[in-house]
Amino acid sequence: MPANLSPADEVLSIAKASFSDAARIHQLIEILEAQNRDGVNRSLSAAGAGRAADVAKNAFVADLVLLVERAYSRPRAGDGHIGRAFQLLQTPEILENCERICDAALLRGCIDMWAALNTAENHRKVKHFRDKFTAHIGLPDPDIPLPTFGKLFSFAKETASLLSKFAITTRQSSASIEAFDGKSRLSAEAFWKPWRVTPAGDPRA
Repeated sequence: MPANLSPADEVLSIAKASFSDAARIHQLIEILEAQNRDGVNRSLSAAGAGRAADVAKNAFVADLVLLVERAYSRPRAGDGHIGRAFQLLQTPEILENCERICDAALLRGCIDMWAALNTAENHRKVKHFRDKFTAHIGLPDPDIPLPTFGKLFSFAKETASLLSKFAITTRQSSASIEAFDGKSRLSAEAFWKPWRVTPAGDPRA
């Protein structure tokens, strides 16, 4: 993030970067889902690459978890994540300055959406996974179940949607992140194509 920005410009800079995070979140989900289709894992194991593939999968998961969770990290001055933007927007003067360039109702909707996701049960599970297995290593709390891949992906997509909406609301993006899902899916399939087992006649072969 550039130095010496006004508080309002700092919010806009964070919003622009947030869209890039949303794009990475969607791409990582597509990569992880594509690895579990079309016999990719079987092909990797048969070629003796199963252990390396597991390491790669764990790296993708770790990146996904860190991207998602930094959106809810406790903000500090100089941070470039969306939580810092919403902290700045708690100051009425900064909020008013930002509302001059965007729809005030949509901006407040983003703030409310962030607050709701920050207290969601899925966030509690993903944060616990991040704290005990990804960013740090520690004894897990037996009362907090680990998120399934389905729950992780669902919460990650909700977070990406928030990041995308914030970028659009502040006029840092003109399209939602979902508009790029087709390209993300094709890129993930191309990544795993050498290991894919497809039926005869499949157009992706």
